[in-house]
Amino acid sequence: MHAARRPDLAIDQLRKTIDLDPSYWLAHLTLGRAYEEKGQLSEALREHQTAKSLAQNNQTLGELGRVYALSGKRVEAQKVASTVEERWQRTHIGAYDVVIIYAALGDKHKAFAWLERAYEDRTFFLMYLKVDPEMDPLRSDPRFQDFQRRMNFPL
Repeated sequence: MHAARRPDLAIDQLRKTIDLDPSYWLAHLTLGRAYEEKGQLSEALREHQTAKSLAQNNQTLGELGRVYALSGKRVEAQKVASTVEERWQRTHIGAYDVVIIYAALGDKHKAFAWLERAYEDRTFFLMYLKVDPEMDPLRSDPRFQDFQRRMNFPL
């Protein structure tokens, strides 16, 4: 429901999911994204911190960095981006997670540079590029349309 931009429905369903399994990190992460979409950044931050405590992976770090950026916590967001960048240097996993942080920080130059890395790495999450709300800050940039063409996505 998050990608469908129906955050209220997503929040309702994700709360039920978390009631069934409070340790399901992906439900907390997705709930945080739904709260972000509604502008409820303190709730989003709480859910992303919970997701990170349950699973220390690039995805939980990227989402946490993103909500830091959206909350005006630029230093914290940059620290998280640096951590994921360092992990990427070793594993070539996590480029998309860096993209979302820089997009939220408004640093389009770095966001597009990391989007290129995600493309080169054939990052799984690129399949959501067309619908991912986290890409909204980049959509108006002509480089985004060029990128979608390269991905063979209809414009």
